[in-house]
Amino acid sequence: MLKAKESGRDGQTKTLQSTFEPLKFEELREARQRHLVHDPSTPVET
Repeated sequence: MLKAKESGRDGQTKTLQSTFEPLKFEELREARQRHLVHDPSTPVET
């Protein structure tokens, strides 16, 4: 957040470094699809 404010003040792009692991969107998408299946015995298409 501080880098974003600093970037806005001086108009320059700032490099960000994070200690968080990247999100795994594929796993989230598959979990969401399984949640929408009405019959759990039906395979989920990808």
